[in-house]
Amino acid sequence: MLGYRPEDIPVKLGTQVLDFVHPGDRDQVRENLEERARGGNPPREYECRMLGADGKSVWVAMLVSQIFHDGLSTTIGHVVDVTERKRDDERLRFLSYHDPQTGLRNRTFFEELMERYSNGERMPGPVSIVVADIDGLKVVNDTFGHRAGDEHIATVARMLADTFNGTNEVCRVGGDEFCVVMPDTPVDLVSLRVTEVLERVKRFNSRSPRIPISISIGHSTSHGAHESVFEIYQRADDNMYQYKLTQIESPKSRVIDILLMALAERDFVLQGHVERMVHMVGRMAELVGLPDHRRRDLILFARVHDLGKVGIPDEILFKPSVLTPEEYAKIKMHVQIGHKIASRSRELAHIANLVLHHHEFWDGNGYPNRLRGEEIPLECRILAIVDAYDAMTQTRPYSAGRTHDEALDELRRCSGRQFDPRLVDVFIEMLRTMPTPTPPPEVGEGHIVN
Repeated sequence: MLGYRPEDIPVKLGTQVLDFVHPGDRDQVRENLEERARGGNPPREYECRMLGADGKSVWVAMLVSQIFHDGLSTTIGHVVDVTERKRDDERLRFLSYHDPQTGLRNRTFFEELMERYSNGERMPGPVSIVVADIDGLKVVNDTFGHRAGDEHIATVARMLADTFNGTNEVCRVGGDEFCVVMPDTPVDLVSLRVTEVLERVKRFNSRSPRIPISISIGHSTSHGAHESVFEIYQRADDNMYQYKLTQIESPKSRVIDILLMALAERDFVLQGHVERMVHMVGRMAELVGLPDHRRRDLILFARVHDLGKVGIPDEILFKPSVLTPEEYAKIKMHVQIGHKIASRSRELAHIANLVLHHHEFWDGNGYPNRLRGEEIPLECRILAIVDAYDAMTQTRPYSAGRTHDEALDELRRCSGRQFDPRLVDVFIEMLRTMPTPTPPPEVGEGHIVN
């Protein structure tokens, strides 16, 4: 069991079982042996650590029996290796008070800690509580998947653990909520730690991660020994929500703005795609007589129509060769992803339906709902033509750009099939009065549906 060979053990009078017991448990085992030798009544069953030949500890359970016969006393020990069970017990004890995803203390621990403080078991001095909430976690889960959302949570957890180290208890008390209990901590130091967390977030986002972080945070400190710790927690939670309200934009909108910036870092937005789209759809809105409020919505729609692409893996989004059917199916998912994101934004909810349907075809062969003709919102029909023209005339990772005239020929060819024929005519006429784009350096087929 311990890994020794018989020849490793000195076979001589005086060799004791204590030689193989872990030094940390040796006194207890010796006491049991001596008590038994004196005729006392030590425990018949107990656990201890023994030393293996490799120097590692082996947890064992001992069952010791005393046999008397003809005036002689014999001690028999039954020893069982319980190392795995002890490890399982330790893990269960750990999980009972720790969050398995982040390794932080969990809600059970937090509530018990609050109860202890409430019953007077607190360190001298003021008690402070910090409450932090991850903004837009559901948006992240819907866009990138729950595995990415879990990594997002873990990143925030590391920031909090690294900032509130020492005796402070950092707890994950909900899916996107964390609490830090800071006993005997001056208010100035609490404020300093909160500022440090926000600075960590800012530095993280400055590195243009795929999923930037936005958090809301609040804190409160006890006003006196008579104050309930639950009152401190409630005030910190209220301050956190007040922090959310004092932001210029809603937390979800901040997350969406951050996702748009992330898309700009990954996709062709930095090449002026959005600016060209905005200019052309604005002019089209005037030519077809859209009211001013719908014109503004169309321009906003042009800016965010591809927001769902933040959820598409780079190896698919930038693939230079032809997409497989499975990859194309994932590309098509960007309209649903974008719709989910927009639906959760106060500023974008009213155009979420446009984001969903901007790849429908005039003949009903588009996606996701195979709308046809005038079932397709007018704004989507306008954007489809402008988007296709810009996609064809710009060189991208998956296609070389076409000339201005070649792009117009392709629009005419797809008129009545992919595009509203009346709007194609309006668009082509519009371009006659606008400067002709500079021809790209290469010509190729590419994807008309970007």
